Amino acid sequence: MDFDADDSDKLPELPPMGHPLQKLGARLAELLDDDHWAECERLLLEGWAHDEIDRKTGRHWRENSDLQVWYPITAEELERLRAENAELRHNAEVTGAPHHETNKER
Repeated sequence: MDFDADDSDKLPELPPMGHPLQKLGARLAELLDDDHWAECERLLLEGWAHDEIDRKTGRHWRENSDLQVWYPITAEELERLRAENAELRHNAEVTGAPHHETNKER
């Protein structure tokens, strides 16, 4: 996954037809003169372009929400703790000691 790809040279994508920002833009176009409309249109498009980060993140999450992808250090730590837990259980079974007594030795 390449979250940091530079796509700044692309024109901003417009919200899909029927999106609330499209409706707001149409209404503002009716109410404002050309100069004010140009400023508001720019602000709407900047807001939509800025939201692309969240849309990309959501799309990537829906494609693959595996712990290893999003939180690799957490995934490694979880695997280490699982292995340590298995070892402790094994040691407790071999020695016949309850699980909490095995932990006291470490």
